[in-house]
Amino acid sequence: MWYTLLFILGVLSERFFKLNIGILQLSTGDLVILAALPWLYFNGGRLPKWTLYISGFTFLSLFIPMLLNNGMGLNSMISVPLKLLVSGIVYYELSNLQKRSVWILLVGALIIIFSINIVLFTGLGYFSKEIFNRNELYSYMLCLSCLYLLIYRRNEKSDRKFIRVALTLICLLIFLGLIAQSRQSIIATSVILLLSIIYFANLKTILTISFVLLVTAVVTTKPLLQGLSDDRFMKRIETVTALDPQTRADMFRLNNALYVINNFDKAPWFGKGATSFIKEGPYEKVVHNAYLTSLYETGLFGLSVLIGCLLFMLRPFRHGLRNRKMLPISLVLPSFFMLAFVIQALFIEILAKTAFYVLIGCSAYLIKEQRLFIDIKKNGKC
Repeated sequence: MWYTLLFILGVLSERFFKLNIGILQLSTGDLVILAALPWLYFNGGRLPKWTLYISGFTFLSLFIPMLLNNGMGLNSMISVPLKLLVSGIVYYELSNLQKRSVWILLVGALIIIFSINIVLFTGLGYFSKEIFNRNELYSYMLCLSCLYLLIYRRNEKSDRKFIRVALTLICLLIFLGLIAQSRQSIIATSVILLLSIIYFANLKTILTISFVLLVTAVVTTKPLLQGLSDDRFMKRIETVTALDPQTRADMFRLNNALYVINNFDKAPWFGKGATSFIKEGPYEKVVHNAYLTSLYETGLFGLSVLIGCLLFMLRPFRHGLRNRKMLPISLVLPSFFMLAFVIQALFIEILAKTAFYVLIGCSAYLIKEQRLFIDIKKNGKC
């Protein structure tokens, strides 16, 4: 598990340590990826086949636009497929985990550290200085929470204790979303909470809880947000409720989206190359939507590959819901965090986010465990 945690911390530090070598950029994250080579050597080069398929298609979706656009996106063409290979290492380390109690403590410590950073160092907490982006840290929290639950279930066989831990993590994410004034965090985590309620309860209980939550939200949400936020955040909330941009940043996002929709047809099939939108967009900033970014930069082919990767990530979610009567909650609930990340992709760029690659590895491990559990149960051994 050491490589997975090193990968998470290494990619996070990319914003602080970068080395320009001609048209290439090397960072600590790239050095960690290179460390995968000795890892593969000492572990017999064992990577699952799905890793090679996903990496191969992703490489093509970035290589073709790079060729058609004079080398645009060369760095991404190299780094993204290699990071997808790391997903296979995450899968392997979860499947062969030893000393689980130690890893529970280490991943739990990272969750605490990241939570403190969200509160203190994202520019909207108690200190005005922004060291990290709050939405980027939220994506890290999603993958760390999923990782923690997957490790925890290996140590703890009680569903009741597992549910308590999972709900604690969900409540923590909602609290951090409110403190950091992140709409996408609140929306994505609310989906996890709603799915958990639906999964735990029967229809009568669902209707009762939903009614109570609806009344509580209507009565308390606005005063609560006013107590935790400022005028700017209330305007950003109004953007969601009124579907009309109320701040300059929201207007930028809307104009970026409209620019993609109006201009992607100039290179519809393979796009204009990775990172091209930053150079050609109206504000020279990212779109803040992974799907639209992929559509503009890698065309319909690249968007199809991205959606395919995300559907691969959601396999345990779909499989878990189809077999909810056979599977324990500990083999289903972690997939809710994967769905939350897919929702968050509507608001962020994900190819540069560690969570994307870690959650793909977690997904492959979880679907394997789900199928193994069902097979054992059908054979009467469980």
